[in-house]
Amino acid sequence: MIRILLIAVFLYSISFGQQGFADAFQSFGTSARMAGLGQAVVADFGHDASYIINPSASSSLSGTNGYALYINQFGMAEYGALGFSKTTPNSWRWGLHGIGVFIDNILERPDLRTITDLEIRRDSIRTLVAQGFTSFSDLESSLTFNLAKEFNYDLDLGWQMEIIPLRIPVGMNIHLMHKNLHNIQGSGIGIDMGTMVITNLKKVFFFDWMGDFAFGLTGKHLFGSRIFWNTERQDLIPMHVIWGWSYRQPMPWAGTELRVFRQRNTLYSGEVNIGFEAIIKSRVILQAGYRAESFQGNIEINLAGLLFPGKIGYGFSDHELGMVHRLGVEFGI
Repeated sequence: MIRILLIAVFLYSISFGQQGFADAFQSFGTSARMAGLGQAVVADFGHDASYIINPSASSSLSGTNGYALYINQFGMAEYGALGFSKTTPNSWRWGLHGIGVFIDNILERPDLRTITDLEIRRDSIRTLVAQGFTSFSDLESSLTFNLAKEFNYDLDLGWQMEIIPLRIPVGMNIHLMHKNLHNIQGSGIGIDMGTMVITNLKKVFFFDWMGDFAFGLTGKHLFGSRIFWNTERQDLIPMHVIWGWSYRQPMPWAGTELRVFRQRNTLYSGEVNIGFEAIIKSRVILQAGYRAESFQGNIEINLAGLLFPGKIGYGFSDHELGMVHRLGVEFGI
């Protein structure tokens, strides 16, 4: 019975959770790093797994990159994300990404409220318990095609002013979403558009020690997306806007790089996502984040030059239903 109640709470949370309505199953993130940063990655450049928040995130990468994520959610659900991206000869970046959450062994409990006679209800319950309850599963998934490219622009402020070089990545997502709960199925299509403006602040304030600043902006589910169910019902995923900034501060004297992230959205106007990242000696990466009254954390080890050109990571977060543990891997070729 406790498992059934927890599954009910879990299904409610992913149906009406932080990312909103029918696409809430995507709110777990697509990488251990992203989750560890509290998902405050709308201004995160150079990481293909951040496509789910900002479609332009992978535009500055080169070659072929990929990632995988596995989460056991409260011992009730299995969640996974898998994707890769590749640069074309004309500097466009395209990627294919999949997300899925699976809950099995959800017991089906017949409704006995219409049986008013207590003895008949008692006998019915005894018979059902003796026979055993049937079960069903919940499967929610999405397949996303991502396209991104980075453009460069020199901002000339006029006489005796330094020309400020700007990097302006743009990107688009096309989501194919599918949900299967018991014998009910639903499908839909969603479109996202995102961009960033990135500049080096030493060109603005003339301090050589200053690093990169980025502002990110995404329109999620442009014009609204709909899930069409085989029951002839429709669920609307409303359009919303996500915006935020990040700052990257290199500290070469300590062999360290620090990054700070902050993000907000119009769907939950009171919510603020915050992330912090420290890259130590290019080998150990620590992330900490805050999202929806939950603290997140992640640690990554860069294995480039050791085992394979990539990273492995372990992340965790606190939740009222229990701790969540995440395993992730990233690679680049």
